[in-house]
Amino acid sequence: SGGQLSLRGQSDGNGVTVNGLGSSAVFLGNTVDINSGTTSLASGSSITGQNGITLSAATLSMLGSASRIINAAGNATINLTNAFTNNGLMYSAGNLTLNGYTITNASTGGIAASGTLDVNSTGSVYNDGAFYGGTLLDISAPSEIYNRATGTMDSGQDMAFTSNVLVIESLRLLS
Repeated sequence: SGGQLSLRGQSDGNGVTVNGLGSSAVFLGNTVDINSGTTSLASGSSITGQNGITLSAATLSMLGSASRIINAAGNATINLTNAFTNNGLMYSAGNLTLNGYTITNASTGGIAASGTLDVNSTGSVYNDGAFYGGTLLDISAPSEIYNRATGTMDSGQDMAFTSNVLVIESLRLLS
C-alpha cells in the first residue's frame, strides 16, 4: 500500500484480532497503525511500515523466528498490555520504542533500531537474543533486567539501564 494502513477496533481495539497466521501474510503501508486486542504473526509473516509504525495491543504474538516487524524509515512505537515474548525480528531504521509488561527476547529474537532502542517494561526484561540501539540502547524495568548467557546487548554509542536488579550472565554488553 502506498498510503496508511490502519487496522483499528472500537474501544481501544478490544475484541479485534489481527492475524497474520499464513506463513507469508504481509501487512504493508507507508505508515502502519494497528490497535487491537490481539495481533499474531506466524513465522514468515510481517508488518512493514515504510515511514512509521504504531502498534497498540493487549497481546502481541510473534510465533516464529521468521516473524517480522520492520520499519524502513521514521520511528516505530509498540505498546503492549500483557507479557510479550519475541521470537522473531523487530527493527526500525529510526527509533524504536517498545512498552510492555514483562518483555522476553528469545534466543531467536532480535530487537534493534538504527537510532534509539527504548525498551520500557512495567515488570522485567529477559534477554536470550539480541538488543541493539545504533545511537542508544535504553532499557528500563523496575523488577529486573536479566541478560542471559546467550543474550547480547549492543549499542553503536551509549547504553542506559534502569532497574532494581541487573543480572549479566555473559560479558556481552558492547558500546
